[in-house]
Amino acid sequence: MSIAKKLQTVAENMQRVYDAGAGTGGGSYDDGYQTGYAEGEAEGRKSQYDEFWDEFQQNGERDIYSYGFAGVGWNDENFKPKYNIAPVGNTASYMFAQTRITNLKQILEDCGVILDFSQVTTMNYPFQGSTITDVGVIDVRSMSELKYFLFGSRSLKNVDKLILRDDGSQILNATYTFGNCESLTHMPVEGVIGQNGFDVHWSPLDIESLVSIMNALQDKTADTSGTEWKVTIGAENKAKLSADELKIATDKGWIVE
Repeated sequence: MSIAKKLQTVAENMQRVYDAGAGTGGGSYDDGYQTGYAEGEAEGRKSQYDEFWDEFQQNGERDIYSYGFAGVGWNDENFKPKYNIAPVGNTASYMFAQTRITNLKQILEDCGVILDFSQVTTMNYPFQGSTITDVGVIDVRSMSELKYFLFGSRSLKNVDKLILRDDGSQILNATYTFGNCESLTHMPVEGVIGQNGFDVHWSPLDIESLVSIMNALQDKTADTSGTEWKVTIGAENKAKLSADELKIATDKGWIVE
């Protein structure tokens, strides 16, 4: 017999006894009954939670999460992971696409788990079309290309930190890497931007994030390839920076658009 069925049977039996006149103790019996039922119900819910997430996350061993939490069926009420979420390789694309989860960062903190992208080598559209507003640190150092990284993350407002490689080798795409991230206001960058295609003109970023981008640009002053190095932040974002802050980029051979 399932836990839920056992709880139902216990509750029915207790109620029949109470209806027969056993509850004459000035409400104390009723109080005890309600307390006992609530405790049993909580235990049942905990058991069902463990059973579901142990199976879904393979007792913490799951490392394939493509489409893992995609779709409108996932929301703040039912997304309560028990284990760390750590996809490996090419297994995180569309991971939260179209989900109705909102503050992903807070839910993970409340559950005592982390979302770790550090071993992901390819990740396309992980938050596309979702209602996610906040995520923690996104470590993409294992990815050689970020062509379709955050495209379509229209609701995303906050990324605690974006960690890039230190060699500036990661390939970017001006249209799709951050395309349509129109709500993104905070995304400090750590690591090195060494390729054309870093374009955040869609995003009304704060000054901390914009200055971090300037600081992350690779020094191209010794480059003899003839390449015109450009970083695109948009006119509104550019107006937020002082002449000295913009000079951080131009002194390293970059054009700020």
